[in-house]
Amino acid sequence: ACDPYVRTFGGHQNKRNFVGMDVSKDGRIVCGSEDNTVCLFSKSVPTPVAMTSLSLTAAWGHQTSQQQTPAEKPGLFVSAVAWSPCGERVLAANSCGAVKVLELTHDESS
Repeated sequence: ACDPYVRTFGGHQNKRNFVGMDVSKDGRIVCGSEDNTVCLFSKSVPTPVAMTSLSLTAAWGHQTSQQQTPAEKPGLFVSAVAWSPCGERVLAANSCGAVKVLELTHDESS
């Protein structure tokens, strides 16, 4: 039988909530995750080439107790992501209402 998929990407969590996804003009994929992270994929690599957490941003959306850090808050997930028109920034929002603009940088050492 022929595999109907061209490529399968992994590294993000998505079991029960809608996590946002967007594709840039040059084919890069940005995806939210149920562990409150944003994952960046290159179309040629099946695992994330970059990841960042919105857990620190979550502290601004809700008051946190002294016993619980923002990263430990259960149930937070990245619900929306979008590329900027220039393709150098990603707008990401999570389930507590926090919104963050992420600017992509290139590693000049490699």
